[in-house]
Amino acid sequence: MREVWVADIDGSNPVQLTHFNDPFTGTPRWSPNGRLIAFDSRAGGQATVYIVDPDGGLPRRLSPKAKGDSIPTWSRDGKWIYVSALDRENAEIYKIPLEGGAPKLIAKAGEMICNGKETEDGRWLYFGKGDAETEIRVVPSNGGEDQAIPGMPKVRDMTDWALGKEGIFFLDRRGLPTTIKFFDLGTKRIRQIATLNKPAYIWGGLSLSPDGKWLAYSQVDDTPADIKLVEHFE
Repeated sequence: MREVWVADIDGSNPVQLTHFNDPFTGTPRWSPNGRLIAFDSRAGGQATVYIVDPDGGLPRRLSPKAKGDSIPTWSRDGKWIYVSALDRENAEIYKIPLEGGAPKLIAKAGEMICNGKETEDGRWLYFGKGDAETEIRVVPSNGGEDQAIPGMPKVRDMTDWALGKEGIFFLDRRGLPTTIKFFDLGTKRIRQIATLNKPAYIWGGLSLSPDGKWLAYSQVDDTPADIKLVEHFE
């Protein structure tokens, strides 16, 4: 079962924040001021976004008016949380006030969309459209017509990218080894940032530090397997 934990930067002093006993609890996101964590869980049978204090306390549901909301991300001012309704036939992105309230529709599509990320000025929202081959698109942060980004390659998973001040960092899994690249929104050019020694975990995602100096990703160190003998197999 998966739960949400916090720990020191070196992994020491881990503290468990949730006790949902659910295999689909995760995608935690820190608020801009570091005082709250938003995450999702299906412990109640349907995807729901919760808020929890990293210093302890019971998680609270973000909005009882939202249905099937998951994969939360914060607005730059910390007053709103963008969530995804992952209904494959009617996928939508909403923004919900931190204190709760009615969700505001921002974007919708005929296929899965999620992982909305707001620009520094709060005017635009970038998000991923499509599951296995994700197209990054952009829409006004208050809703409107979304657009593709000319020259930006598709990524393998919805969480394989991070929005920076001047462009998009993304994992390129099209060849081996996997690389991290940067797409400049101004020049439309792509440059390589790093080559990974080990594969990045699927759905592990890519995250950019608030100061724009560090990238974090999930890495697969080992993939063990066992061979077993089954007697009288038919």
